[in-house]
Amino acid sequence: MRIAYHEQLEQLRAHLAEMCGLAATAMERASRALLDADLALAEQVITEHEQISDMAGRAEAVALRLLALQ
Repeated sequence: MRIAYHEQLEQLRAHLAEMCGLAATAMERASRALLDADLALAEQVITEHEQISDMAGRAEAVALRLLALQ
């Protein structure tokens, strides 16, 4: 049981790391879009935000499930 729990925690950690990487890229692009007045890049950031938001929702659900099971 504990092995499965630790494996699930590691999967959650990897998921969060990926999400943080995407968020960092989005912040860099959003700053560049603002400074360069690049509307196309700003729209790309907005579109990609949905993916980050979906990932956050999935991570939250997994974290709550893991907490509930422990």
